[in-house]
Amino acid sequence: MFCTRCGAEVPDDGKYCAHCGNAMGVDSNMFGAARENNFMANRAKYEILFDLARKEKVSYSFWMIVGILQVCSGWLLDIFGWWMVIVGVLNIVHALDCRHFSKRLFQGAISGNQAIGRYQDGLFGMIVVAAYNVVVGEIVGAVVSVWEFHVRNFVLRNKYHLIGLQPMNCPPF
Repeated sequence: MFCTRCGAEVPDDGKYCAHCGNAMGVDSNMFGAARENNFMANRAKYEILFDLARKEKVSYSFWMIVGILQVCSGWLLDIFGWWMVIVGVLNIVHALDCRHFSKRLFQGAISGNQAIGRYQDGLFGMIVVAAYNVVVGEIVGAVVSVWEFHVRNFVLRNKYHLIGLQPMNCPPF
C-alpha cells in the first residue's frame, strides 16, 4: 500500500509511513475535513469572531495613541504631572492586551465562550479604565472608553451566536 500523505510505499502490515510518519489506516485529511465542515456549518458565527478581532485591532490603535499622548503630555508638558504619565502607561498596557487578544482571535485560538467572558466578566475593569481616563486622562481617553463599551455591546448582542463556538486553531479565511 502507499502513504496517503507522501505517496511512499508502506508494507501492508505497517502502521506508520517510514518516510513521513503518517499514521496508516487513518485518513490524514480527516481532521482537516472535520475542521472545514465545522467552519462551514458555523461560518456566520466565526465571522462574528473575526469582526470582533478587527474591532480589537482598532481598540489597540486607539489606546496606543491615547497612551502615548498622555505620557508625552504628562512628561513633557507637565499637565497633571506623573499622574498623566501613569494613566498613559496603563493605557499602553491595555493597548498591548487588545493587540494580543486580536492576534489570538485572528489565529482562531479563542473560543466563543472566551470572547464572551472577556467582555461579560471584564465590565468592572472597563469602568475603572473609563474612570481614570475621565478623572486624570484627557477627553480622548474617555472617548476611547466609549468605543470599548461599543465593542462590549457588540459581543453581548451576539452572545447566543458565540456560545459553544470552538476555536478554529487556524485562520479559516
